[in-house]
Amino acid sequence: MPNKRPRGPQPDWRPKRETVRVLVAVESVLDRYRDHLPVSLRQLFYVLFSDGALAKTERDYKRMCEYVGMARRAGRIDWEAIRDDTQVAVPAPQPSTGPPDFWTV
Repeated sequence: MPNKRPRGPQPDWRPKRETVRVLVAVESVLDRYRDHLPVSLRQLFYVLFSDGALAKTERDYKRMCEYVGMARRAGRIDWEAIRDDTQVAVPAPQPSTGPPDFWTV
C-alpha cells in the first residue's frame, strides 16, 4: 500500500478546524518558549498536555506530529523551531587490510 502522506512543500494546505485549534496551541507554546528554541516534538507535546490542549495518549501525540509536520511544510511553523532528536550518528566503518590491521583499528 503506497504512503499517501504529502511530501515536499505544501503552500496550499488548508487545515481543518480541529487541526487549527491544535496549531494555535502549538504556536502559543513556541512563542512562549522562543528563548529556548528549538524544542523537540516530545517536549512540545508535554507542554500542550500540561496546558490541557491535548490528552496524554499516543493518538494525540501522533496527530500533533502530523499537524506540526504539515504546518512546517506549509510555512506556518518555522523549520528551525523544532529539533529532530531521532537522528543518531553512526560511526563509519573502518576498513582493514587483514587480521593484524583489524585489531589495531
